[in-house]
Amino acid sequence: MKNIYQLSSLAVLILVIACFNYVLLTLTNAVSRSQDVGVRKTIGAGRLQIIFQYYTQTQVLAFISVAVGFLLAIIIMPFFNHLTGATMSFSSFRVIDMLVLITVLTLVLGFLAGIYPAYAMSGLKPLNIMRGFSAYRISPVLSKSLIVVQFGVCVLLVISSLIINKQMHFVSQTEMGFDKDQVVVVENPYWGGDKQISAALQRELYHWADTQPFIAGITSTSFSFGGVSRNTHTINGEKVPIDYLDADFEYFKFNKIPILLGRDFSRDIATDSASFQLTDDQKKPQGTKLRHNTIVNQTLYKLLGKPALNVYNPTIGGIIIGVCKDYHNRDLTQAIQPGYHTVNRDHIGYFWFRIKAHQSIPPAMEKLKAEWNILTNNLPLNYSFMDEQIARSYNAYLQWMTTITTSCIIAILLACLGLFGLSGLTTINRTKEIGIRKVLGASVSSLFLQLNRSTMYLAAAAFVIATPLAWYLSNSWLQNFAYRIKPDWLLFVTGAVISVITALASVSYHTLKAARANPADSLRSE
Repeated sequence: MKNIYQLSSLAVLILVIACFNYVLLTLTNAVSRSQDVGVRKTIGAGRLQIIFQYYTQTQVLAFISVAVGFLLAIIIMPFFNHLTGATMSFSSFRVIDMLVLITVLTLVLGFLAGIYPAYAMSGLKPLNIMRGFSAYRISPVLSKSLIVVQFGVCVLLVISSLIINKQMHFVSQTEMGFDKDQVVVVENPYWGGDKQISAALQRELYHWADTQPFIAGITSTSFSFGGVSRNTHTINGEKVPIDYLDADFEYFKFNKIPILLGRDFSRDIATDSASFQLTDDQKKPQGTKLRHNTIVNQTLYKLLGKPALNVYNPTIGGIIIGVCKDYHNRDLTQAIQPGYHTVNRDHIGYFWFRIKAHQSIPPAMEKLKAEWNILTNNLPLNYSFMDEQIARSYNAYLQWMTTITTSCIIAILLACLGLFGLSGLTTINRTKEIGIRKVLGASVSSLFLQLNRSTMYLAAAAFVIATPLAWYLSNSWLQNFAYRIKPDWLLFVTGAVISVITALASVSYHTLKAARANPADSLRSE
């Protein structure tokens, strides 16, 4: 629901920017419509009639726009589903609901976009219009407010997009603490069924893997990435959930996870894989009893107070024989949890194969599938690659990154249209001033700076206003990750530079055209 609210807010922002643009472009064109207003008022048209005329024109345009937008929505629905990971179709909505939505949206957009231009046009004085053909001058407060709002939204989206992209790059580049490359994870088809058949399949797969030159190693576990069981133990008077990871003797070597203290599991030590009986004293206090030799991670070892190794630990109900380096068995949205590893031959849920580096994956998978069919009598080979599993865990965030980036591009393009229109309006109102400055020797560059100075000031004001909001929203989003970047000043400076370049690109056409025009033409027409 949080993402839905955010996406709806983005849609509203884009619609508001579009309405602002329509107001600006309409007022820019007001100079060419002012004679029409003057004539109508001269022959007796009242202000309400003129307001109704211009508002009706906007309402009709809004209806056409919503209809076109609805058709476009139907066409790009597959792209939207791909972008957001949704599976929506218009067949899921009732016709009456869609008609009500279209009607309400049309009326709202028509009102927002049309009421002010209609009111402003109806207020023109016919005598002044007919005498001087003067340009309509938009309220400075309104024009500056529109620029600040538009640029504020753009700065907010640009900075947010930059931070999201940097966080996802950080996530993709962060080491997981184990070697995830070239690892194929295959589901055990007998998981939860006959344990003897499962153990036999394990032995045969291990023997086959040892004979294949393209396989670097094999191990088996009760879990895959992110799918870890948990037990609850009482530590220091508090209930603490602990990851319970069943593996085999090769697990740590296979994944290149260092053993920092003690030793690794060994096939030569029978007690490493056997459950042991507890004495009466060991059964107290009550709680979960591990009943196995175990290797704990650094987090759990510190939580337990760094106890002695190779002795019974009453807190977890097992014997700690080693401490492994912390590694991520979930994505980086979650912190590393305390966990212990055991060797339990009855819990074989997945077989992990490591294909040697520089080996072609497709031929290796064909050979694995052929052997699998022989050993399982053609049972389905359900597999995935470890790096793909990890990447899929971030799919929602990647989709949101793409959504934000796309929305950012759309909002910037719309803001550019608004600035383009406002630049045209400003230039029209300063045509005579520009001509006089050129006659007095002003250069094109100085005129360009003079005309765009106020726009740059407003862009700077928008940046100052939007930056704290962007910082707050970005940090709120980053809270989803236990391991995250810290937004630095460079990201905000980059956002400012992009915004300034966007502003200059938007206003350059009209300002350069006016600055390079022949002053005689502008002064003659004025």
